[in-house]
Amino acid sequence: MIVIDVGGKVFRMSLTTILDSRHSDTTLARAVLNNTNYDAITKQYHFDRNPKVFNYVLDYYRSGELHAPLGVCGEFVRQELVFWGIPGKAVSPCCAHKLGQYKRRLQEKTAIEKEFSRRSVDDVWPVDGEETRGCCCSDRTKRKLWLFLNKPRSSKAAMVFFLVLFSLIILSIVVMMINTSQSLRQPYTTREHVMTRLQNSISAMNITNEKISMRITTTGPLFAFALEYICVAFFTVEFILRLTAERKKCAFLCSTYAILDLLALIPSYVDLVVKGIFFAAALYENYTYITLFWIIELFLVLRILRLFRLAEYYDGLRVLLLSLKASWKELVLLEAFLMIGMSIFGSIIYYAEIMEENGYFSDIMIGCWWAVITMTTVGYGDTHPQSSAGYIVGTLAATFGIILMGLPIAIIANNFSKYYEFMAEKTEKRKTGKEEKTQKHRGIIQVKEFQVKNQLDSFKHSKVNPQKF
Repeated sequence: MIVIDVGGKVFRMSLTTILDSRHSDTTLARAVLNNTNYDAITKQYHFDRNPKVFNYVLDYYRSGELHAPLGVCGEFVRQELVFWGIPGKAVSPCCAHKLGQYKRRLQEKTAIEKEFSRRSVDDVWPVDGEETRGCCCSDRTKRKLWLFLNKPRSSKAAMVFFLVLFSLIILSIVVMMINTSQSLRQPYTTREHVMTRLQNSISAMNITNEKISMRITTTGPLFAFALEYICVAFFTVEFILRLTAERKKCAFLCSTYAILDLLALIPSYVDLVVKGIFFAAALYENYTYITLFWIIELFLVLRILRLFRLAEYYDGLRVLLLSLKASWKELVLLEAFLMIGMSIFGSIIYYAEIMEENGYFSDIMIGCWWAVITMTTVGYGDTHPQSSAGYIVGTLAATFGIILMGLPIAIIANNFSKYYEFMAEKTEKRKTGKEEKTQKHRGIIQVKEFQVKNQLDSFKHSKVNPQKF
């Protein structure tokens, strides 16, 4: 029988149990064999470790099974097992999930922190180090410019700039919507012969869609045109300034937000150049230019991508985007389930309604459309079954759809909850840090005021002759 002192608590154990061949690689077995950590006076082995966890380590030596203690941090238990040389596979199945759960949470937290991490000005323009030795005025200016553009809370001017940027992003979207209003659009030109030739070109192309004809023969109101290009000019200057403020310009141009900016800006400039230079002169001579015009009109919708720029500043939108990014496997799974259900119920409803002469399901493709609308519980009502067999299929499709949509969405909602909790925790830490900094600053001021007061009191009570000064 040997005596083991762990953290001030004494344990006794049989020598044969410790030296069992199953435990030969453990820390305790090596200590007994090599007489390490042994006190000859007290005849005890001393280990400065947690005695509560060691109780479970002893049980492992006796029974060969390791159970995790309740109420103890999983990472702490893991560290203790590493110290005692006990492999992780020795943990019994009933407790393995406790240790694995912490590991998974740690990996998730690390991944979330990486996703939420944002560049600081020191990452782009470091103050210290070899990169800034002999730092020129231009580098210092770029550092300030980077803070101004990327950190709204860095100064009042930066906050004003952010508010203007936010307002213009919203304004550009509103202007795009106004330009589609038929009541606000104006004829492309007041010259009747030009409009007549334009109408003839549209007729020659057999364009009967009134919305397309409206987009070609009319233009948005003048105030919308002015606001649109004010926004374009602002976003262009802002993009150039951001590019100027970056040290690694190629990496910036390959970033997500830079690509979104370019996708939103380029169509506006193409639209201005083509319509202003080529369209007015050549469209009426050759109606094939109308195709080019319409392609440009389609690409103008890319301006809506500016909304994603708000995720750079607004954590709530960032949480949503990161949650969707983390749930891409579940989204693929959802689409796969939806495709399976669509194929099954779309085919069945076609044959279930095949006897209906005035039915809506003329082919399986329409049946697939109906299946998607039914399974997602949208129910437009444009297509619906009319027979008893069709009603049964519709009931099964709706029931299957509820189960189908519920499974992946629960996982997506869980990911959103994780990101949101992390954001709330991060916000709380930031507030706590500011409060502690403020209290510390107040304490320093109070100490300095006290020191100055003591010095004044000492000067008043001193016997120094003022005439000497």
